[in-house]
Amino acid sequence: MAPSRVTPSSTGKPQAAGVGWRWRWRLRRLGRQDGRQRHPDPEIAEPPVRTATRLHLEAEMRYQVEVTWSAYAKRVSEKLVEAQSVASTVPLISMRVADAEEQLIRVQKDEPDVTEEVQRFGGEEETPDGVLRRRRFREFERRRNAAAGAHLAALADLRAAQESVTRLEAEAAELSREAIDAARRIAALYESAHEIYQQALLKRHAERELVRLLLDPAPFRLPAVVSEPMYSRHEGQGGR
Repeated sequence: MAPSRVTPSSTGKPQAAGVGWRWRWRLRRLGRQDGRQRHPDPEIAEPPVRTATRLHLEAEMRYQVEVTWSAYAKRVSEKLVEAQSVASTVPLISMRVADAEEQLIRVQKDEPDVTEEVQRFGGEEETPDGVLRRRRFREFERRRNAAAGAHLAALADLRAAQESVTRLEAEAAELSREAIDAARRIAALYESAHEIYQQALLKRHAERELVRLLLDPAPFRLPAVVSEPMYSRHEGQGGR
């Protein structure tokens, strides 16, 4: 039997898109050999018949799917670990936002009142009121701008963290969907390989019509692990 034409890449995706010519040649040769030797024998075989070649292709398909699935699962896990790490910082950042907001409110309450007498400090006894009022307002503006900047920075950090968690979870969900698609592509590839073998078998078999009725028509069965996504955003959002 030819080696697999599907190999896992660093992304976990199958690298081959079809059955290579060497593999096709070997599959056809196997089919012709089995046909000449009357395998399966319709006089003793009972449906559904799975030839040795089909069993081998199914086993190799499952192996390739498991390798690919494992590669994707590793990447999904890495995304989720990173998302959880970022999510763990959200409560602390939220506290920063609340503290900065309180500080901004306190500063805003200290805005100079133009109707009140200007408070004087040492060395300001002879300074005109207008100069002092402008000075106090500039000092207030500096404190207000600093407090507002700290509040905006905290809000930006919180938004960035939340968006990062959302993005990472979305990427994990997308990788999960890609894993299923990749598994199905691998199964389709091996089913195509089996079809090549089976056509050669039936073409050479002396009792091809009887054999056609005996052969198992069921598609290749994917491993049970591929039955559903390994992660979905709904699952992740429900857990927070």
